[in-house]
Amino acid sequence: MRNIALLGCLILALSGHAQETFEYTAGDTTFVMQKYFMSLLMSGSERSENEEEAAILQQAHLDHMDALGQEGIIVIAGPFEGGEEYLGVVIYATKTLEEARMYQEQDTLVQRGILEYKLIPWWAAKGSKLP
Repeated sequence: MRNIALLGCLILALSGHAQETFEYTAGDTTFVMQKYFMSLLMSGSERSENEEEAAILQQAHLDHMDALGQEGIIVIAGPFEGGEEYLGVVIYATKTLEEARMYQEQDTLVQRGILEYKLIPWWAAKGSKLP
């Protein structure tokens, strides 16, 4: 019965048009699950900038990410160690995939073709924090 109720909550959440959430109960704890959008950053095909230009573009990238973080649009971001296929991740707290894509497209490194990205929906417990 609990699984049917959980499935019903999930279906209702997926059919909504506000920031999507659903409740999940495990034992005596109820989690509010929220949809976020995860952007996996990859190396782009454009790599013609010199060292000085690269530093300026990187600073613009970091400033853009910081501004979105201050507004609560980005909830966490950072580079991957090793960075072979994927260089980093950005997690957006937006209502739609299109809105997350708009913010990602405003990134100077994306605009210049230095970074490409893959954007996918991702669910996590609302208010989750890293230790």
